[in-house]
Amino acid sequence: MSKLRIGMVGLGSMSARHVDAIRKCSQMELSAICTRSASNLNERANLWGVSKTYLNYEDMLLESDIDAVVIITPNKFHAPMTMTALKAGKHVFCEKPPAMSAAEVKEIMEYANGSGKVLMYGFMLRFSRKYNFIRELREKGMFGEIYFAKAGIIRRSGNPGGWFTYKEMSGGGPLIDLGSHIIDLSLYLMGDYEPVSVFARTFKQTENLDNIKEHSSYKAINVNNYSNDIEEMALVVINFNNGACLVVETSNVSHIKDDTMFLEMLGTKGGITVDPKMEIHTSYQNYLMDIIPQVDCTGFDYQAAIDNEICHFGDCIINNVECIASAKSGLKLMKIIDTAYESADRGKLIEIR
Repeated sequence: MSKLRIGMVGLGSMSARHVDAIRKCSQMELSAICTRSASNLNERANLWGVSKTYLNYEDMLLESDIDAVVIITPNKFHAPMTMTALKAGKHVFCEKPPAMSAAEVKEIMEYANGSGKVLMYGFMLRFSRKYNFIRELREKGMFGEIYFAKAGIIRRSGNPGGWFTYKEMSGGGPLIDLGSHIIDLSLYLMGDYEPVSVFARTFKQTENLDNIKEHSSYKAINVNNYSNDIEEMALVVINFNNGACLVVETSNVSHIKDDTMFLEMLGTKGGITVDPKMEIHTSYQNYLMDIIPQVDCTGFDYQAAIDNEICHFGDCIINNVECIASAKSGLKLMKIIDTAYESADRGKLIEIR
C-alpha cells in the first residue's frame, strides 16, 4: 500500500517534532509544506528535502496530491484551516487548542462526521505511556471511582511572547494554552466525565518582567509588536454530572521558585499522585500503603508522545481505528474553556451550555 501523503502548514518550533514523527511512521511521508514566510519555507524545504512548497494554504490543498494535513499554526487559524481542508477532501490533524471557541468546534465536528474524513486534535498527553499506564490502573478499578482531582502547570517566567500574548490570535493566555493540555489529560485519566458547570478566576497582576537580565529562558511579554492582553494566571473549578470535581491552575508568569506540573486524583479505593512523581496511596488490611510502581514509563517522553499520536492518526485513516483524540473530546474541552472565561468575566459559577 502506498504511503499517506502529508501536507504540513505552520513551520514554527513544533513543526520539527512533527516532521520527525511523520518520518518515523512507516505509513506516512511528508509531501508538502506551507508557511507565509518565504525564507523559512526555503530553509525548511532544504533541511527536510521537501520539493512541494507553498506560501498559500489553499494552493497547497488544491495543487498538491496530499491525503491529509497537519496544522501547526497560531490558534486563530485552526478552525478555518481545518474546515477548508475537510471541504477539500483531506483528513486533518490539528494542534491544540481545537479552535477559538466551542461553537467553531461544533460546526467543524458536524461537517467532519458527514465527510467520512478523520479529524484528530493534538492532545499528545493522551499518547504517553506513563499516562496510559495510569488510565489502565483506573479502568481496572484500582482507585475506585475518581471523585476529586487537582492539576496544574505553573511557570515562573514562561510567557511565550509573540502572537501568544495577543488574544485575537491566541484566544487567551495560559488557560487556553497550557489548560488545553492539563484539562484534557485530567478528563482522560478521571474517566471522561461530563462537565456541567465551571467557576473560574483569571489574574494579570504580576509586574512586567521584560527587563529581566541573565535569564536566557525568559521570553519578553511585549515582543514583535503584539500587545499583551491575555491573562497571566487562571484558576478553574470544573464540576461533573456524577458529583466529581476538578480544580486546575495554569500560569505563564508567577513568583514561584520552580516551574511545576502537578496532577493528583482521589478515588473511593485509593488515590494517585500522577505528577511530578508517580505514587499510589491506598490501604490494605487496615494499613495505609504508599506504592511506587516499578515500571519503565515513570517519566513523560515528549517526542515519543508526538510520535505515537501521529502514528495513531495514520491508523485512524488507513485501518479505521477509533480516534482517541477526536472532535468530540475537542468540543468537550472547548466548552469548559469557553465557560471558564465567561465565569471569570462575570464573577460567578456558569453552567455549561
